[in-house]
Amino acid sequence: NGDVLAGTATSGSFISNDGGSTFVESQMPGYQVNDFYVAPNGDVLAGVEGGSPPDYVVISKDHGKTYAIGLGKPPSAANSTWAIGPSPKGTVLLSTGGGIDEYLGEGKWRKAAGGLPTAVTARDFILNKAGTKVFAGTTDGVYFSTDGQNWQAFSGGLPPAAKEVHSLAFDAQGYLYAGTISGLFKTTSPQDK
Repeated sequence: NGDVLAGTATSGSFISNDGGSTFVESQMPGYQVNDFYVAPNGDVLAGVEGGSPPDYVVISKDHGKTYAIGLGKPPSAANSTWAIGPSPKGTVLLSTGGGIDEYLGEGKWRKAAGGLPTAVTARDFILNKAGTKVFAGTTDGVYFSTDGQNWQAFSGGLPPAAKEVHSLAFDAQGYLYAGTISGLFKTTSPQDK
């Protein structure tokens, strides 16, 4: 709907209805917000750290104005949620300090780390336009999955010092960009098919 969301380290989230010129505080407890995902139904899911007992996801059904505790505890739950995003199957992927999990709905979770090295966590998920492939920017490079469960490495050309990937984005031509701790890298061919 054009709103801009901003997550903070200690004060939850803020929302702007004017393209980022001004922000107001959302009705969210004092979580650290690490990532947002807007689901196809319009719900805003925030990957968070904090709460007692710890919460991993909070959900807003009013475009980010108010939030409630959401999806329960994922099987790999450890410390905080680093990334939240879509899978090619229409489910939700979540990465905590303990690994990647898939939310199947109605409080049901399963681990989703097939093909990933032990202790790898994702910092970002991005789905291609066709909705057939999800890319994960991880602490060990870029991986992709066609089912949200099984992953394949996709880091050819990334130097070893750039294997910690914090963000992913596609440009208008479909090239995938990886924001790493060592700079910005771009694929040599379009990937958004």
